[in-house]
Amino acid sequence: MAPRVRSAADVPVTALPGRSMAELFSGRAGGAQRVTLRVVEIPRLRPPDRRHPHEHRDVEECIYVLAGRGRVWIGGEIAAVQAGDAVLVPAGTPHATLNIADEPLRLACFFPTADMPASLIEHTHMEIPDEVLYGES
Repeated sequence: MAPRVRSAADVPVTALPGRSMAELFSGRAGGAQRVTLRVVEIPRLRPPDRRHPHEHRDVEECIYVLAGRGRVWIGGEIAAVQAGDAVLVPAGTPHATLNIADEPLRLACFFPTADMPASLIEHTHMEIPDEVLYGES
């Protein structure tokens, strides 16, 4: 089988709540059978814009920071991240990644499933505190 190579520049960008995403491989894109790989770009939030957590039911997420600086909010706990950092998000845990700088926060997000829509739950009722959303690092 020939190698499957896809460029993020050739993949359509999809708007998600508070972020945009290019899906390089999944069951819907690139012919993956068991994995999903996305490049995600997150702009800095400005009041009164909000970002709510989401979770992936029964699926871990591995995030690699390609560029920028930000914060991860995972189950109410906060950690700073920057280019070169990797984050493991446990399955079924509400989380959000937030940009704290003026340049875009760019991530590679990996999931061990080809069917991401089946696992996604958006928590529009959960609030992340303002100092986490908008604060300086």
